[in-house]
Formats: sequence, structure tokens, C-alpha cells
Amino acid sequence: MFTIDLQTKNKYSHYITRINLLFLVTTFMLLFSCNSNQLDVNIDNIKVQTELIQVDTLLRTNDSLALRNNHDKLVEELGFLYSYELEMNLQSPLDSNVYTKTNQFYSSEYIQELEKEKELLFTIFEEKHAQVNTAFRHLNYHFPSAQYPKKLVLMNKLFSGIKANDSVLTIAGENYLDPSLPVIKNLPGDQLYQWQKDAMNVEFLPRDVLQFWIQAKLFKDMDENLVNHIIQAGKVIYVLHASFPKESVAYALRYSNDEYSWAEENELAFWEYLVKEELLFKNNLRDKANILNEGPYSVGLPEEGPDRLGQYLGFKMVSNYMASNKDLSLQELIALDYNTILQAYEID
Repeated sequence: MFTIDLQTKNKYSHYITRINLLFLVTTFMLLFSCNSNQLDVNIDNIKVQTELIQVDTLLRTNDSLALRNNHDKLVEELGFLYSYELEMNLQSPLDSNVYTKTNQFYSSEYIQELEKEKELLFTIFEEKHAQVNTAFRHLNYHFPSAQYPKKLVLMNKLFSGIKANDSVLTIAGENYLDPSLPVIKNLPGDQLYQWQKDAMNVEFLPRDVLQFWIQAKLFKDMDENLVNHIIQAGKVIYVLHASFPKESVAYALRYSNDEYSWAEENELAFWEYLVKEELLFKNNLRDKANILNEGPYSVGLPEEGPDRLGQYLGFKMVSNYMASNKDLSLQELIALDYNTILQAYEID
């Protein structure tokens, strides 16, 4: 057995200590570099902030004078987008009868049921608003010159989607109620499909807000072949993921963990399906909708799989490219030619 005498041990102890310290520091740096997230940037000095306006609480009143004052103030503060959303609800122009019609709308039995359930989510909506602000600050780090909303308007929109202009963004709070609630569950299928009800989840509210804004403000509409749309969708999801760097990729894709696992396990099969069916370079609206749009599943593929598999594939293409080009900024990514990303794509 090899041994070392005490005198020799003492003689070299300071070297041993330095070597051990160097080993610990090196190990720590390696572990840190492996676990660090390039997208988790410092946003301490970024001041982007939005104001949350709960329109329903202002309009849901039997005090006619308060209703009149609140409505007039909202028109002044929020402008056309608020007026448009209210007109859609009332199915009527905002003429001199607007106050009476607004009162009738919020006094109807079904709207009262919806608003009662939404009111219970008020604290959660405020928490999600804080997450939205944090996400916009992350986005602003990468896109400091981009536009950002000043006001988030939470109002009854009869389950319609998010809309925005340059400074105001409207959200239908009823889209984030628990789908097991009778007020949602009992809705006829011709008003909301079951898969739309199943997708209701308030945890995704911040994600939905950021995706809408990113798509609308950072990307241009295009009419290209399917693979270009897949890659653009992947760019959107990658930028969205950068806005929520502490969240999972599944969250950015609006997938459950099981749905994300299914997509990961079937990436090659999905790619082979697109190649075999010669879909990649076709410019067909139906194919784009089947592969990229929300639905119960991705049309043409196994029903046990999730919808929007084209968005998943696009994200994989983009994230793989970015992993090999770590110095590329997100602004440069958006401007990058689609063929460059396609040519670099390899399935692990």
C-alpha cells in the first residue's frame, strides 16, 4: 500500500489545497455553464410596464350615472378598440342607447353567471398580469425598439380572441375559466367546441398575450410554402420562450408535459410524413391550417397527438440552429433566411 510520511505531507499540503480549490472552482464553472440559460437575461433596469383595466367591474353596475361616467371614461382612455369590443357584445352601434343596452347585457342571466365566476379569478388575473409585465421586460431586452402595449384590458368578449392596437390589448377573461364549471360545460357545442373548452387554462394567459403581441408586432404576414410558415412559427415560439426563460418549452408551445413528450418521441415520424406527402413546399391554405392551427389534434396525423405540430417542428428547427449559433441575436434570428434554418435542420 502506498503511504506518505507526515513531513512530506506537510511540505506539499499547500499545493494539495490549491489543487483541490482549483478543482472545485472548475467543477462549479462547468456545472454552471451546463445549467445556465442563455435566455435568462438580466432585466433589472428595464422599465416596460402595462396597466391592467378590469372593464367588467366598471360596467357591471346598476347605478346609471356611474355606468355613464365609466363608459365615457373608457371611450376616452381606450379609444376605438374598446368601442369595437363593446359593439360586438351589444350587436349594436354605440349610440345614445348604449348605456341602457350595456346594462341589459350585464344584467342577462348568463353574463351574470360568467362574471360571478370571473370575479373569483380577480386575484389570479392580477398575478398573471405581473407575469405579463415580466415577460414584456424580457422581450424588451431583446427588442428595445419594438412597440409595447400600455394597457391590458380584461373584459367580456363573449369568448372571442385577443386583439390589440398600438397601445391597448384586449383579453376575454371568460376564456380562462375552469372548463369543468357548469357555466362553461353546459355551453352548446356550436358555440364552443369541446377542445376549445378543454384548452381553457388561466396558467396560459400570460403566454397567450405575449404570443399574440410577438406575432402581430415582430413578424410580417406572408403567403409562402408550408415549410416557411413552419419555420416562422418556430421563430415566434423561440422568441416567446425567450420571454418566459424560466418556463418550460412545453409552456411556450401551450402543451401539457404529455403532449410535449409525444411530440418529442414522434418528431422523426412527423418529418417523414411531411416529406412523404410532399407537403413542405406546397402553398395550400388547408395544409397550413391542419399543421399549424389550433384544433383537437393535427389533422392528418394520429388523434392521440397534440395540435399545432408544425409549430413544434418549427421550434425544433430554430432551437437547433440557435444552439449552434449562440452569438446570434433574436433580431438577427427573425431576419434570417428560412432556407438557412431548413438546411441546418437535423433530427437528434
